[in-house]
Amino acid sequence: MKILRFLMVPIAALIAMSSCSKHEIENYSGVDAIFFDQQHLGAAHESWIILKRLTHKNYTLVNFNKILESDSLLRIKIETTGYLKDYERPFRIEVVADSTDAIEGEEFELINPNLSILPGENTTFMEVKVHKTERMLEQGYRVQFRLIPGEHFTLPFGQKGIGNMPLRDSGDNDPEYGKNSDPSVHNLYITAELTQPDQWPSVPGHIHYLGTFSKKKYKLILELCKPYGWGILEWENPQKMPMDRLNIIKQTTASYLVKQYELGREHWVIDEDGSMMWVKTCPWSDGARPEDLVDKN
Repeated sequence: MKILRFLMVPIAALIAMSSCSKHEIENYSGVDAIFFDQQHLGAAHESWIILKRLTHKNYTLVNFNKILESDSLLRIKIETTGYLKDYERPFRIEVVADSTDAIEGEEFELINPNLSILPGENTTFMEVKVHKTERMLEQGYRVQFRLIPGEHFTLPFGQKGIGNMPLRDSGDNDPEYGKNSDPSVHNLYITAELTQPDQWPSVPGHIHYLGTFSKKKYKLILELCKPYGWGILEWENPQKMPMDRLNIIKQTTASYLVKQYELGREHWVIDEDGSMMWVKTCPWSDGARPEDLVDKN
């Protein structure tokens, strides 16, 4: 009898818990909606709750300056609301031509515009291939995708639908890319534009070690660094760009610029602002104009 008494207590507790849960679950009364619900990694120091809210983004960014490859395969998440179904629910993706300036077939490829939510599922992914091109070095480009819901889904959120979607970032903290508030639309941004790396050396109150940053100068330095095996990824990592490497880069660049200067005016390297390109130890000053220098030839 003692054993039986111990067994009956947890069984009774389970019955009580079961009867309580029936009253706590509300029936779903919304619609079968479909929307983009892409997730990005958040900062490691954020709490799980904050990450869960802030990692849902309304855009995807591919920055070829941060990766070694010239091609990237993306999987962009698509989510649905409503009950799970026991049948397949097809829908489509279209490229919004008026809001797209990347070149389809050359800079991106939508793998399959015809997708489905499979039986028993409420999530799928669209796949996009992205390719780096030379013109991306000068500026970034956008591709805009739009959901075509078909007969099984609706798009209930509208242009101001962010507030109706829990755990979704409005993009307020990312004004450059996070301007879209319609979850039936997803923007893909692609860039390889050269921007000033964190390791571009300067000392407050002293002459810049490599002078004023320009994309043209940075591009030249990257070309001169190829024999050393130092590229963009090294510039983005302070541990891979110590002062001894910076000194080699400065000396190599200065040697090249002086050699071009000595070859004659038609070989002088002019920076984006019209001044002579300069790094420390060049015999002219930072910002010097070509007309103020003497052509040695």
